[in-house]
Amino acid sequence: MIASNMLFRGLIGRGKSHIINFNDDFSISDFEMLLNDQCRLYAQVFRKSGKIWLETSATDYWTLEQQNEEGKSLAKHFKTESENINDIDPY
Repeated sequence: MIASNMLFRGLIGRGKSHIINFNDDFSISDFEMLLNDQCRLYAQVFRKSGKIWLETSATDYWTLEQQNEEGKSLAKHFKTESENINDIDPY
């Protein structure tokens, strides 16, 4: 886990420049692979569900758009209050 205020350039090192092209049609696994291939950044995408963040490994074949729509749909059912995104569940 990284701090929410960490900039992408802080993860890949100073002096390195990357342009990453992706869109809503990318699957989660394709997006994670893109970050790995182009930036040597091993990432795991999470989706907010109510007040918790879920690892998307079971739905890695979904597109980024599908993940976002699922998150929006769940947010309507769980009226979430603002939260500290650095407050992580240790489990």
